[in-house]
Amino acid sequence: MKDNNIMISKRQRRDLINIRRNRVMELLSQGQMNQTVVAQHLNISEATVSRDVFYIRRLAQNNLKTHIAETVPMEYSLAMSGLRRILVETNKIIDNEKLDSRTKLQALQLLASVHKDMMMLTSDGCIIEESIKKIKRLSEKVQQPQLQPTQSEQEDNSVYSNEETLTEEELKEEEETEEDAAGAEEEE
Repeated sequence: MKDNNIMISKRQRRDLINIRRNRVMELLSQGQMNQTVVAQHLNISEATVSRDVFYIRRLAQNNLKTHIAETVPMEYSLAMSGLRRILVETNKIIDNEKLDSRTKLQALQLLASVHKDMMMLTSDGCIIEESIKKIKRLSEKVQQPQLQPTQSEQEDNSVYSNEETLTEEELKEEEETEEDAAGAEEEE
């Protein structure tokens, strides 16, 4: 890209695009600006803002998909394991005959609290597990060609965005397309 006889690399251009996208997201998140105002504020075209918003939305969908499919189940397992460990240690305290009644009473309160937390995680875990299964089923449906969706499938799909999530490679390709569009826009 040439601008006032300055050459920048693809990496620098990508960095500038990411800075601009972050600024677009920051301005939109304040809730006081629409895309037109953001474009004017940043002195860029509305089409660029629209592409940035589209990219940000797709990236967020991919991040959320990864979070739900990978991070949440791992954190759930770690939390349950930690609570089980607390149960074991608390029961050791309760069984210790040398400790006074007040300490044992506190240990019993902790035990009740841990059981309550485990119950809450278990019931929330079922909801999370069902959500993960539903997302996997929907992903499989998107990947497999279908003739016509049933009424219930149409209702299921209407709950989620019509946009598909992108793979890392597709995001990179989209980013390169954005760089090319940005370069063409700046050369004009």
